[in-house]
Amino acid sequence: MKLPESEWHYYEDGTRTNRIKKYSFYEDRRTESSLFKIPETCKVEVLTYSGVKDELEEFIGVYNESKFDGLIFEKIYESNKYIL
Repeated sequence: MKLPESEWHYYEDGTRTNRIKKYSFYEDRRTESSLFKIPETCKVEVLTYSGVKDELEEFIGVYNESKFDGLIFEKIYESNKYIL
């Protein structure tokens, strides 16, 4: 099964920007750390995932448990349970 590709923003002349409209990930390439970056947005975004490991083994769980504040978390992707 082919995974859908991310959808990008484009300039008026048709060239692709470095802004992603809709994210898509290969779930079998998830990193050990729940914090990661991707080359296309690495200068402006730090990404994280949740719901895979024990809550306190993931960044968001530790962040919430520590009662930190100041970061904004935005859901950009939700697993569709692809068969790989």
